[in-house]
Amino acid sequence: TVYGFRLPKPDESARRKKPSRYNGPGMQAGAGGRSTGRDDSTRFPGSEVRHPGLRNKIAKQHMANLFAAASAMAVIRGSVGFLTFLLAFAFRRLHYSTLWFGVVLGGSVVGAIVANALAPKIRSLIKEQHILLAALAAIGVTAASAIFYKGTIAQAALATVLGFASGVGKSAFDSMVQKDTPELNRGRAFARFETRFQLVWVAGALIPVAISIPIKAGDICLAVTGMVGAVAYAVDTASE
Repeated sequence: TVYGFRLPKPDESARRKKPSRYNGPGMQAGAGGRSTGRDDSTRFPGSEVRHPGLRNKIAKQHMANLFAAASAMAVIRGSVGFLTFLLAFAFRRLHYSTLWFGVVLGGSVVGAIVANALAPKIRSLIKEQHILLAALAAIGVTAASAIFYKGTIAQAALATVLGFASGVGKSAFDSMVQKDTPELNRGRAFARFETRFQLVWVAGALIPVAISIPIKAGDICLAVTGMVGAVAYAVDTASE
């Protein structure tokens, strides 16, 4: 917080007086105000549409899709925080060796590392919305499987899947923010969404801290949350 307040504030008045680099919808102006003919529709969604009303409608649709994706990502991050502290307190109550909690944490880290390595290739093959949907479904299916396959190995596998789902989901969401947010607002959007995701992680972690939850009951909660989140997000993206 202290270092945040020490960051220099941008000169808003100077930015407002600066002439626009764009000359017409989706066209970048070159020297002398001439259009270079380059289409910037990927940076400003809907800018290639000349009718103002339709352009605003497309921009609103992009923002609605982005907030739906943010909700899906929040469910994933909240699930990670929930499982981390669920197992930490459950293993302590059951007097498990700390080695097992290390195995669970290690699985989560390995899942995240693999996700970061594979995310660019996955995004080149699958749409970002489908990646988020698959991540939610994977959490629900794996948590449901962990209910029946009891033991620490099942929980380590669940933590690994959660780490992987969080990694690929975050990469897909960041890609959506880059595509659907104007360049000048992109940094603010990244900071705002990431702050909310961190708070959701904390909220998920507080549940097993405040309430003593058995591992099986926690797996049921994760299974229901993942499945419901997947269905809700599938409904939101059905029209795309």
